[in-house]
Amino acid sequence: MAPDDNSRHAPHPAVFKTGSYLKCHCPHCGQSLISEDWILLDVINQAKERGVLRLSPYLNFFDSSSTIQLTEWQEVQDLSCPHCRHTLKEPDAQCASCRSRVGRLQIREGTDAFNFLFCLRKNCRWHGLSEEAKGRIILEASGFEEPKDHKEFIKSGTKLQLFCPLCKSGLVQGDDLVVHVHDRQGRLSVMKLSPYLNVFTSECSLFLPAGEEVTNMICPHCNRSLWLDNKHCEACGARAAKFLVKAFVLDVDFYVCMRLKCHWHGLGPKDRQRIILDESLEW
Repeated sequence: MAPDDNSRHAPHPAVFKTGSYLKCHCPHCGQSLISEDWILLDVINQAKERGVLRLSPYLNFFDSSSTIQLTEWQEVQDLSCPHCRHTLKEPDAQCASCRSRVGRLQIREGTDAFNFLFCLRKNCRWHGLSEEAKGRIILEASGFEEPKDHKEFIKSGTKLQLFCPLCKSGLVQGDDLVVHVHDRQGRLSVMKLSPYLNVFTSECSLFLPAGEEVTNMICPHCNRSLWLDNKHCEACGARAAKFLVKAFVLDVDFYVCMRLKCHWHGLGPKDRQRIILDESLEW
């Protein structure tokens, strides 16, 4: 049977993959809730203390912090917009996982906007879409998973939140991991690498021959070397730079080879016991 005209011309739903940057706005006043790569919200805990809650704007990244104490597995009393002070609680919805109350943000993508719901109970990772958005938006559910051995799993293509392990400054700018490097002649240059797991792209203002090891990789904020712990590449023996990756509620030591075109990357010893990298040489 031939499809009717409506189904034939129905647009395909937009798919948001794990690691997608969500442009979060207040659903009431429309102001952006993003500041310095964080969602910033006013929060009130069960003790009626007021503070600021920081959430990751990347889909399926569950990193967060707060200026006040938030009790594990307990709902916050309220979340509100820091601009208009309107509550973000959604009275007609509840968490599909634990039945707690949920908050609502507006996500904008191009000319489209949709409502994004998330649980108000600390450590509950449930999030979803409003009913009107479900027919045109798909949120990838995979990316961060919990295999049977209770190790966390990071899927290929996941955008990593990378920080300097020394000054803790963020190193990701848009779709680039930005560092400074020295070549063998001592020249300093900006290098841009992909922050997406197992996506191997690089850009540098200096000509660096393929296979050459940079003599140093430096944080652009504190100007200190990222070659730490006397760590070397487990594939080619070159030096390995260290980064801090924020994943789940963990801070993870993440190493990359400093030799161009060597794709080795890996984790520190303690993190290998709790993290698996998809298609990683750690396996």
